[in-house]
Amino acid sequence: MKVSVIIATRNRSAVLERCLAHYADQTYPDVEIVVGINGSTDGTEQMLREKFPHVKIVAFSENIGPLALNAAVEASSGELLFRTDDDAYPAAETTIADAVDFMQKFPDVIAISGEVIEATIGYRLLDYYPFSKQADNPADGYPMYTFCGASSFVRRKNFIEAGGFWDVFCHEEEELSLRMLIKGGRIQYVPWIQTVHLSATKEEGPEIFFHRWSIRYVYNIRLQWKYWPVLIALYRSTIISLFMVSVGFFHRFPFTKVMSTALHGFRTARQGYRERIPVPYKKLRAITMKRSIWHALGHHFYKRIERRRMTV
Repeated sequence: MKVSVIIATRNRSAVLERCLAHYADQTYPDVEIVVGINGSTDGTEQMLREKFPHVKIVAFSENIGPLALNAAVEASSGELLFRTDDDAYPAAETTIADAVDFMQKFPDVIAISGEVIEATIGYRLLDYYPFSKQADNPADGYPMYTFCGASSFVRRKNFIEAGGFWDVFCHEEEELSLRMLIKGGRIQYVPWIQTVHLSATKEEGPEIFFHRWSIRYVYNIRLQWKYWPVLIALYRSTIISLFMVSVGFFHRFPFTKVMSTALHGFRTARQGYRERIPVPYKKLRAITMKRSIWHALGHHFYKRIERRRMTV
């Protein structure tokens, strides 16, 4: 089984170089690396050609977001896609080999969501799985409704059939996961398959923090209206709006900016409704794993607060 490492990057040449160097340590032999360059102006392409001539390059003159990942997949030939970040690398020499072995043992698994070792908190596990785990991990991992962007393996066939990532770097893994799960198969959280995440981009100040808050708000609303039945979408998006607006005021974002973002959320709700691929009612409980929107929001922000506290 050939593995294609799929990476998108923009103006992060130094950290990309650092991370790519680690792939030489992998024990699994049949691996290719494809990098989608999102309009970088820092010499990324030149660096790749000089230091990693074996890496396939798909370069764009502008930033096209996760569509660069789709283009990288098109340029690849592996049966299994290792979707990771430009500031991440496999935690062990056998990471890719272990993922291949897992996917061969469990052919009904369409994607693996691995674990992340976060460099900014002293190389500790993020442990983002939102449910309880057993003392001894099951051989097939734990059921999951999405996968982690920095540490995931996806079968090429299922990625292509689902249509790849949508057009923004926000909720792109969850959105693709919904399309794949609707078509069938299962996603498993496999905590012993790990990547190291360097977090090259830290919190750069209030403007960056506001931007991240706003896109998480807006595109989560779009996600609800694209996939959930109308009444459920209305309920979930109302909760998200109340929660996110409260977070915005808690962080003392300007009132006009918060309200402008809320209005933008309304517009993206209309966009999501026009794109509708509703989850069948009979699959709702299985796909959500009975997880409420309150639980999802609370777990996400608890992890963010915990991470920020540990970096102080």
